[in-house]
Amino acid sequence: MYDSRVARRLQVCACATLAFLSGCSESGHGKGEQVMAKKEAPGKPTIYQVKEKHEMEWMQSPGVTGVAIGERSRTPGLAIKVMVERVSPELRARIPSEVEGYPVELEASGEFHAQ
Repeated sequence: MYDSRVARRLQVCACATLAFLSGCSESGHGKGEQVMAKKEAPGKPTIYQVKEKHEMEWMQSPGVTGVAIGERSRTPGLAIKVMVERVSPELRARIPSEVEGYPVELEASGEFHAQ
């Protein structure tokens, strides 16, 4: 169904997400979830549902290495993090800064390599 390049990116993304989440402190990550849970309106999709809905589209963009949920860089709360080899004007134009009411942040992660 998907070409091997996209499948490989998804595998790398899954590994990167697990590594990212295992490095988060339990108290800090939990606070972000609580903050976002309080702001969500009834019937509004969660940040996790929105990430899943848009992840495949973003993963097909050249230079995108992963998509995750993480702490916002400037203010408290959670954001959808789009990890990229390097931040470029093209990626900034292609990836929105907000989707369905949730912030989206580009994060330069470099290229992932399986070991």
